[in-house]
Amino acid sequence: MDKKNVLIVLTVPLGINGINISTLELLEYIDSSRYRFFVLSSVSSSAWGERAFKAAGCTVIKEEYRNKNPLKYYKALKRIIRENEIDIVHAMGNSGTLAVETLAAKKCRVKLRIAHSHNTSCKHRFFDKLLRPVLFGSCNYRIACGKDAGKWLFEKRDFTVLKNGKDYEKYAFSADLREKYRAELGAKEDTFLICHVGNFIEEKNHAFMLEIAKELKGANRDFLMVFIGDGEKKEEIKSAFLKNGLEENSVFSDSVENVGEMLSAFDAAILPSKREGLPGVATEWQINGLPLYISDKVTRECMINENVFFLPIDDARLWAERIVSGEAKRLFDSDTIKKRLKDHGFDLIENAKSLMKIYDGIGAEQE
Repeated sequence: MDKKNVLIVLTVPLGINGINISTLELLEYIDSSRYRFFVLSSVSSSAWGERAFKAAGCTVIKEEYRNKNPLKYYKALKRIIRENEIDIVHAMGNSGTLAVETLAAKKCRVKLRIAHSHNTSCKHRFFDKLLRPVLFGSCNYRIACGKDAGKWLFEKRDFTVLKNGKDYEKYAFSADLREKYRAELGAKEDTFLICHVGNFIEEKNHAFMLEIAKELKGANRDFLMVFIGDGEKKEEIKSAFLKNGLEENSVFSDSVENVGEMLSAFDAAILPSKREGLPGVATEWQINGLPLYISDKVTRECMINENVFFLPIDDARLWAERIVSGEAKRLFDSDTIKKRLKDHGFDLIENAKSLMKIYDGIGAEQE
């Protein structure tokens, strides 16, 4: 059987972020004897991103001016599709601008043109609204990471939910790793470690995390808030923590590849985002058994365990009180967590099988 050529278009930087990590983890369980993958970096790329996708067996193509020169990018995209005899275009993003990819695919007579929604909002609302009719007319299959993300982009049209599944073993709790990473972070035995994983962008609401930290400091709590990620607002947030006397209560780490190992060190995780699709980090934290405190703006679809709490992002004192109240405990029952992952649609192997069925045109077709 001839391999199908699949072009995955990532409309986010090719680096350590949720969409890329979810895509890489999914590719691990895709049958490489049936597909040949090309990954298009359309915005920017990092050495890590290129290395990771190449290691996954993908050919990485860089045409990184999608946002700067869409017409030039559109022409390059059609050339890439033709030169590589692409059978499937799988474009991932969060707005009607995915029309650029699906229209190019349609013009090149690509049979399967997938638009994959990963969020519940976008920055460029004018272009989103302008291009949605083009998107709806040029894509012939719609996927979303969750129900809310699908309704946001595809409105009343049918779509398939393909959640961001996770490999349990990569994120499972380990007592040895807990001891190792708490020591590396300089935490005492009774220090309460709070985790946040995510890039420093407006949507993640780091300014609110500062307010939570100020409340904890004012209550004389022994805590350490650990941030793992990069981004445009990182230095601004670091400076704000310093100015508020929180230097000893905060650690700012770059994006790391071993975040799954580090999770065991923490006592709670926070995600006070202003908006999200279906955050993969929430699944990772729950695999580890961590108590989670999440913005009530985030979809409840991400809830797998019972120690997850949704709170309003206008009351930092409430967050601080709930986080250190002791009401939520870490979960250790691995069999229960594994079952919940599968029951809630986060089983990575099953998700890979579902995607291969879509690639092969098995089951109900969308138009």
